[in-house]
Amino acid sequence: MYIVLKVITPKKLTKEQKRIIESLRETDLVDNEMKKFDRFVEVNNESI
Repeated sequence: MYIVLKVITPKKLTKEQKRIIESLRETDLVDNEMKKFDRFVEVNNESI
């Protein structure tokens, strides 16, 4: 089972908040399961 979340960050962030968001973006969170999910979404999006 997968859950898809859409994360919306506020437009006005402090420097510290922005630094934290940037550092999270730079992490490599992709693993084999995520790659499988991405392929699944690509294939099933075409039929919608």
